[in-house]
Amino acid sequence: RSSEVWQVLGAVKTEFAKFGDVLARVKAQTQTVLNTLDSAEQRSRVMGRALRQVQALPQGESVALLGADTANTADAADAADAADGADGAGQAPDAQDGRQG
Repeated sequence: RSSEVWQVLGAVKTEFAKFGDVLARVKAQTQTVLNTLDSAEQRSRVMGRALRQVQALPQGESVALLGADTANTADAADAADAADGADGAGQAPDAQDGRQG
């Protein structure tokens, strides 16, 4: 009976070593994902800094240029209003995004 226990323990030890290898690979892959996310975040900051000088378009013009699929459902009504003539001409870009109600 004792030899059976040692055989099971030997098998578990072998599997445990394989498990450690899998964990090491998962850790490496996770680090790669984290590095990629850091890089994307850095690129986003660079683009944000470059876009600070650019004035935002009214929602209706933005949807017309980029397509309706880029607007979320809450902004779709604003886009329809803008297309009907409520374009907010002369307002600051931030004021055009304000919601009433």
